[in-house]
Amino acid sequence: MHVKFVYPSWDRPRDNHPELRSVEAHEYIGTPSMAVASIAAYTPEGWTYDFQDDRVVRVEPDSKPDLVAMPIFTPAADRAMEIADGYRAAGVPVVAGGIFTSLMPEVILEHVDAICIGEGEEVWPQMLNDFTNGGLKRTYQSVKPWDLANAKVPVYELYMDWVDAVRDSGLAINPAVDLPLQLSRGCPLGCHHCVIPHYMGPKLRLFPPEFVRACFDKFQSLGGRRGATLTEDTTILPAAAVQQHLIEVANACADVHTEVAYIGSGPEFIHRAPPSFWESMTSLNVHMVYLMFGFGHTSREATAINATPASMQTAIDTIHKIEDNGMEVYASFSIGGDSEDETLYDKVMDICRRGNVQVAEFAISTPYPGTRGWKRLHKEGRMLGRPWKEFNDANVTFQPKHMSPEKLTRIYLDLWKDFHASRPANKWPVQI
Repeated sequence: MHVKFVYPSWDRPRDNHPELRSVEAHEYIGTPSMAVASIAAYTPEGWTYDFQDDRVVRVEPDSKPDLVAMPIFTPAADRAMEIADGYRAAGVPVVAGGIFTSLMPEVILEHVDAICIGEGEEVWPQMLNDFTNGGLKRTYQSVKPWDLANAKVPVYELYMDWVDAVRDSGLAINPAVDLPLQLSRGCPLGCHHCVIPHYMGPKLRLFPPEFVRACFDKFQSLGGRRGATLTEDTTILPAAAVQQHLIEVANACADVHTEVAYIGSGPEFIHRAPPSFWESMTSLNVHMVYLMFGFGHTSREATAINATPASMQTAIDTIHKIEDNGMEVYASFSIGGDSEDETLYDKVMDICRRGNVQVAEFAISTPYPGTRGWKRLHKEGRMLGRPWKEFNDANVTFQPKHMSPEKLTRIYLDLWKDFHASRPANKWPVQI
């Protein structure tokens, strides 16, 4: 039996806003999420599999696979349902999982034969066994959060083939060569538009240091000095257990080559990070911190209507703290929150200028399905009824509190264009 993993495509900012095609910035296409490589590791004996990234080579459904499996997240949902309909018309059953499937199961169930709600490691073997025996159920759901002590190293070989596929595709874009790696799952914070607590649970779970070490060993076996991107943004939660975990990970990897393109975090956490954090980051050879503005209280204060000089200075000091510890900053600004008005543009550009930010991206605040923000904005009647493909951080999907949707869109476009116009020689690529 053969299963084909499909990674559905979604619109990029330049697809939605042609004027962004004039922005001069190094651009890359990131590796697919952890989902495909992680789930592939739990495929039972007797099954073979392959993988196609619809962003690179457009999927044209045919009758060759016995089964198609797709991880789906919100901006890719429309395309995923189109692909699923095509395969089912060709007589191929389709199963789906991932963030959007888990939070909006009733939408996806209309287009597929079965879904997985929540983490898939526990139920994926059962789904395939049921399919083989002719008893595939409509819905599967993990009973409890997956025990990370049982984690298997993802099938990263699939992403090596992906790099070759990008290079052979003729796309005028560079593939990321660093591979995705998780240190944790779940998060207790419940930020207004974040899906992690709803999808992976409100409790932070840490991968064993031995698992992280095994992943770096796998990277080396794939050739070259291949490195990682740390895919979650909860790595530096202000908790002693998290800090201790980073130390243990660094110690476990002390005698193997590690290279990390970036680690995600927020100003709230970086501002309070203890020396042990920076020592661990240096030990793991982290090059850059992906610094997210617009989620936590500290970073929202810096761009709020009533922003104070102190809140602005805290944001700038955070940027300098990263640089003082020998790492670069990739600043990501989520804009359009309820505390912001039309002065937002000037405040973001001021942070970039005074912080001497060299690499930045800009995203329109997006209330993803199932999150606190989604529920609140629906209750307030402020959702605009946009198609799923517009939930890609490049479109206004709700009525902002202190400006029009058109004004927020204009600020978003001007930030992309004006920031990069003053920094044409970025050595780090961005996705736009």
